[in-house]
Amino acid sequence: IPSLSHSVISQTSFRAEYKSSGGPSVFQKPVKFQVDISFSEGERERERERDRDGQKDYGIYSVTFSLIS
Repeated sequence: IPSLSHSVISQTSFRAEYKSSGGPSVFQKPVKFQVDISFSEGERERERERDRDGQKDYGIYSVTFSLIS
């Protein structure tokens, strides 16, 4: 998307900015936000992981969008 730019903060985090490219738009001003990705696993999954030689096949990835401005 030409109106979207981003910069990488870490392997699991980046910041982005969306600027409207003219015409009527929902966003009157640039929108800046940060995206964080994290992995979590439940107790059941930890037990399975121990039984499978440390392979990480189970769990949940969480994506958090935080509005900066």
